[in-house]
Amino acid sequence: MEDDAELFVYLLDLMFDVSVSLDEIQKLDLDQRLLQVWEKEKKISKRLPNLNVTQLRRIYDITSVNNQAMWNYKPQSYPGQITFFHAKERDNLLAKNPELAWVDLAGSGIEVKEVPGNHFTMNYSPHVQVMAKQLRPYLA
Repeated sequence: MEDDAELFVYLLDLMFDVSVSLDEIQKLDLDQRLLQVWEKEKKISKRLPNLNVTQLRRIYDITSVNNQAMWNYKPQSYPGQITFFHAKERDNLLAKNPELAWVDLAGSGIEVKEVPGNHFTMNYSPHVQVMAKQLRPYLA
């Protein structure tokens, strides 16, 4: 993503199913963006009722750092098999088959497990229970 405004718009859509105009958001600084979205969008408070605008800012900051780390990460090959949890719901920015990036790195192949939700919601109830059930045999 080219700038923090694009990341902001993407995260709102992915995490909270909130659509905002990139043109409108680019005119504001980050604190103004957060406050405007917080005041206008009730979807955020419905999904995470105890979340406040300060915590929303922390989520954004952490996600921004994680995004930078992801783009800087240089994966190494692994001699074993990789198990990849693929989110069933896709968006336009994520690859259709993101597991393909790992195929050449997995010495013993790759196993793909599909779980409900998108890249974000697969980690929260009720979807995370499905992933946990699929993950459990690998942890035994």
